Amino acid sequence: MMAVRIGRRRYLLISVVLFVTASALCGLAQSIGQMVVFRVLQGAAGAAMMPLSQAILLETFPVEEHTLAMTTFGIGMMAAPVIGPTLGGWITETWSWRWNFYQCADRRVRRADGLRVCARFRAICASNAAAAKLITPGYPDRGFTRTVPDSARARRT
Repeated sequence: MMAVRIGRRRYLLISVVLFVTASALCGLAQSIGQMVVFRVLQGAAGAAMMPLSQAILLETFPVEEHTLAMTTFGIGMMAAPVIGPTLGGWITETWSWRWNFYQCADRRVRRADGLRVCARFRAICASNAAAAKLITPGYPDRGFTRTVPDSARARRT
């Protein structure tokens, strides 16, 4: 419902920022009570990211490529439970349990910054037809941040 009201991209960006903040707070927690509160906040922010990402994928790719997009997305969801505990255990043994939250926050900050940069470039392309032609030759109305393969673009036009 919130994605409809404020837009999917903005909602995803807000979710990522809240998740990063909660991850950093988890690493800084001084008591179990603080950790529980920050993990609940982290879970609330992270809950929106998976279905929202899938909705964006389905919106971005043409119908005939939905299976490929969702399968590729699913690989990450299958690999994370295998790699995560192993890597998390190594980080905990090598440094500290807090670094599991700090490294997660670092990756998410870079991802949020990437989303912000893509949104900014799309706005520039929409307002400047010459820039759009330079960035996306043949497709000035679409902007380069669209992740649809060229073959799918050709079928749509």
